[in-house]
Amino acid sequence: MTIHDNQSARQRLPRLMREFGESNATLACYLALLVVVALLVSRDARIWSLVLPPVLGPFAAAIYLWISPLNPYKISAHGVDNDAMAQRLITLLRSKEAKRHSLRTALVMSPLLTGCTLLMARVQKPIAFSFDRSQDFQLIIGGIFVLGLGCLAVEMCFLLRWAFPRWDAEDSRGSLANPHKQTPTA
Repeated sequence: MTIHDNQSARQRLPRLMREFGESNATLACYLALLVVVALLVSRDARIWSLVLPPVLGPFAAAIYLWISPLNPYKISAHGVDNDAMAQRLITLLRSKEAKRHSLRTALVMSPLLTGCTLLMARVQKPIAFSFDRSQDFQLIIGGIFVLGLGCLAVEMCFLLRWAFPRWDAEDSRGSLANPHKQTPTA
């Protein structure tokens, strides 16, 4: 495998997945969307519906990526069963190290998102420490779901940004380890 093979494999990635992993604008848009959703969650003034969604939303996204690891080729029309470079990326994204990276991302996002939500709520009106079962439970579940979806997009961006350099390094280590190794052509 050569660096050219890796670039070719990256070009076969669906454009959306390349944007997730390479574009700063895509990451900025998803972070801005997450702040807008946090603003909507902060409109309620009760503490439980303010705190639980931003605390648990990032972890819901990390759990989803733990159970169903990201496969960037899933939405691609290209068959990747016989593509060694694509299989390396998929294996890397299924690794325990990738799962730990998603969990670390959630550990960072959760307090930041919670602080942002509490600050926006406090600016809007005083925070009440009451719990109303008829409304709060639905707001908590809905907030976790919506923030979890937003966090999933952000975590996918960070996961692909983590994976791409390792994918490149794995390929270059293989190429440097045996520079005379010939790859079969199909």
